[in-house]
Amino acid sequence: MMLDQRQLDKAIRRLNSVIGKEKVFTEEYYLSLYSFDSTKIFFKPDAVIFPESEIDVVRIAQVASEYKIPIVARGSGTSRSGGPLPICGGFVICFARMNKIKEIDRINMVAVVEPGVITQELNNEVAKYGLYYPPDPSSVKVSTIGGNISHNAGGIHAVKYGVTKNYLLGLRVVTVDGRVLRLGGKVLKSVVGYDIMRLIAGSEGTLALITEAILRLIPKPQTRVLFVIPFFEEYGWIDVLLKIYESGVLPCSIEFMDKECISVNRRAREFSELKKEDIQSIVFIELDGQPESVLSESKKVKEILSSFNITDVIFSDDVHEIEDIWDIRRDVSPSLNLLGGYKIADDISVPLSSLRDTVHELRRFAHENSFRIAIFGHAGDSNLHVNFIFGSKEEMEKNFEKIMKSITDIVVRYGGSISGEHGVGFLKKGYSEEELDTNALEVMKQLKRLFDPHNLLNPMKIFKDC
Repeated sequence: MMLDQRQLDKAIRRLNSVIGKEKVFTEEYYLSLYSFDSTKIFFKPDAVIFPESEIDVVRIAQVASEYKIPIVARGSGTSRSGGPLPICGGFVICFARMNKIKEIDRINMVAVVEPGVITQELNNEVAKYGLYYPPDPSSVKVSTIGGNISHNAGGIHAVKYGVTKNYLLGLRVVTVDGRVLRLGGKVLKSVVGYDIMRLIAGSEGTLALITEAILRLIPKPQTRVLFVIPFFEEYGWIDVLLKIYESGVLPCSIEFMDKECISVNRRAREFSELKKEDIQSIVFIELDGQPESVLSESKKVKEILSSFNITDVIFSDDVHEIEDIWDIRRDVSPSLNLLGGYKIADDISVPLSSLRDTVHELRRFAHENSFRIAIFGHAGDSNLHVNFIFGSKEEMEKNFEKIMKSITDIVVRYGGSISGEHGVGFLKKGYSEEELDTNALEVMKQLKRLFDPHNLLNPMKIFKDC
C-alpha cells in the first residue's frame, strides 16, 4: 500500500487542527521509536499520535478514513508476533496517555479502565479493595489492558482462571469511520444481540479501536502456596501433571522451563546447581483459595510427588517469596537472549493428551536440523513457548519459513493452535490459514471487510491477503 504524500500531509495538518499538534509527532525520533516491537522487525510509521480521550480517537479515525491512511493501535509494544508494526506506514496510535483507572466498583466487582492502563498497576489498585484481576501475561509489569484484550492474553494463572476474554464485561470501541460502539456493561449475563465484544477480543486491532473496558474482578484468594519441583527425566513433569489432574486438584498455575531455559536464568541455574544433578526441567505449581482447601490440595500434591519419589522440593506459603520466585519464570524469555541475539519465539497450544508427542516431535525436528531449541510456558493448559535460538539475523531469517512450517504441521496434526496468546500478527499470517476451516476463514474475512472496507485497521495482519 503506497501512500500519497500529499494526502498524508493534508491528513496530518487536519489532525493538528482537530486534536492538537501536541498529540501528533512526525519527528524522526518518534518514528524510529515506534517502528518496532519485541520481534526486532522494523517498519516506520508516517506519524505517531497520542490520543488523550475517546473523542480524540474518533477524530483520528475520521481523518484516517477520509484520507485512506492506515491505522495501527499500540500499547507498550510487547508483542511477539509483530502485531503493532506499521507494515504499510500510516498512523501509529499510542494509547499511553489514555491510562486512567476510571472506576473500581466494589459492589459489582468490576473495574472501568482506559486501554493504556498497565496490567500490574490495575492489580495493585484493585488489591486495595480485596479484589483480583487474574489475567497476568509474563509482560504484566509493562503490557497494557488494551493490548491484552486485542490479543486475548492469558498468563501464568490461566489454567484455573482463564484468559482476558473471560473477564471482559464491556467495551467502548471506535470503528474505522469514527462511530462509537458501546458493547456489554457491568452485568455478568446478557444474550441480547450478537457478541461483538468477544469478537473484538483477540482481533489484534483489525476491527476497531478500544477506548474503554469494563473488567470483571474476583475476590483476592486468601491463601497461596507454591511448589518448585526439579525433574531429572525429560518428560517426567508431564506424568506428574496428568496425575495431579486425575486427583481432582486444579492448581491456579503450572509452569514449565526446560534445561536450556535453566542454563541462562541465573536464579534457576543456582537452584539447579544446588541439586548437584542433571536437571532436565523445573516446574512451578501454585495453589490458591481458602486456607482449608489449599491445605487439603497441598497434601494431595505432596502425596503425588512422593509417589514419583520426588521429595527434594522448594515449598513456600509466603506471598512475597512466591512473587519473588515467580520472577524467575517471568525472566525466562529475556534470559534466552544470552543464548543468541536472535530467536524465533513461537507460541503454541495443543490438547493436553498430545503434549508429550508434540514436545518430542519439536525436539526431534530441532535435533535433525542442528537447531538450538528452548521450551517453556504454561504447562497447565498446554500452551508452550517454543524458541529457536540463532547467533545472527541472517541465520534466523534463512531458517524462518522452514521452522514455522514444521511447527504448524506438528501443531495442526495434533489438533492444536499455532497461537495460544501471542496472536498471529505479521509473523504468522502466512500460516494461520493452515489451521482455520475454509468456510470459517471466509466468514472471518467477510467480517473484516464489513468492519474495515478499505483495510485501514492494522493491515497485513492475521490473514495472508489482508
